[in-house]
Amino acid sequence: MSQLLAAFLLGIAFCAPPGAVNAESLRRGLAHGARSALAVQCGSLLGDLFWAVAAVLGLGFIASQPAIRLALSGFGAALLVALAWQSLRSAAQVPALRSQPRNTGGSLAIGIALSLGNPWGPAFWAGAGLSLATGGGPTGTQAPLFLGGFFLGALTWALLFSCLLAWGRQFLQGAAMRWASAASGLILLVFAIRLVLSLWPLPR
Repeated sequence: MSQLLAAFLLGIAFCAPPGAVNAESLRRGLAHGARSALAVQCGSLLGDLFWAVAAVLGLGFIASQPAIRLALSGFGAALLVALAWQSLRSAAQVPALRSQPRNTGGSLAIGIALSLGNPWGPAFWAGAGLSLATGGGPTGTQAPLFLGGFFLGALTWALLFSCLLAWGRQFLQGAAMRWASAASGLILLVFAIRLVLSLWPLPR
């Protein structure tokens, strides 16, 4: 139970800090409602689950290969810049923001892409995550128990974030929505720049 609780809390701690997924969840939640925000979060969890399973199966080293890491980082940075541009553009069109059509499937795909294009995800699971999950090596039910607790915590955060957004969205009007959308865009842009800088010097 102690390992399950620790994994649960780690899942919340892993997802809660400000980052690209939460910023895009906020932007889409403002435009389309809590369901779209939850779809981004769940898509990100699917991407994290892919890297987690790959690490447990011993395939996490693939993402550390220079060419693959460069491709993942390039894709992730390009995606973040595109999303930041959309968010900053939306900030100038707040009256039309709420009338945009909901696209939950698109939000889910964006969440998956953000997670798969984040080179820190596979690095976490190939290193600290795998070590915590298995205690240094796959033994018994340790890995499934850890992964279950971790993703239960992450899903709890996703639901909490979406519920808070649904509650707070009703109070955001005009300038408040504009500032919230602009802030999301700036956060996405900062993470894109950070991702590009992490590649320097380029891997050989």
